[in-house]
Amino acid sequence: MFKIFRKNCCGLDVHKTWIYACIGVTDPNGRTVYCQNRFSSFSKGLRDLAAWLAKYHCDEVCMESTGKYWIPVFNILEETCTVTLHLFFRL
Repeated sequence: MFKIFRKNCCGLDVHKTWIYACIGVTDPNGRTVYCQNRFSSFSKGLRDLAAWLAKYHCDEVCMESTGKYWIPVFNILEETCTVTLHLFFRL
């Protein structure tokens, strides 16, 4: 069991051609429901991702990425969301 600090937030796993997204929505009784989806990392997929986040009233996003694949995602979502980025570098 872990404590929920954000009542409505999304985690993104960003890859070269796709993005895996999981939103956690916690109700006033403390029950959390998770909604998952996968999106293309190209323009239409990024717009679909932004619309999907809006559908769940989600404006907090944390994403993980290697390399530069996070940049287009950030550019689209920064207009409507608070975005936190965690980068992994390969040596």
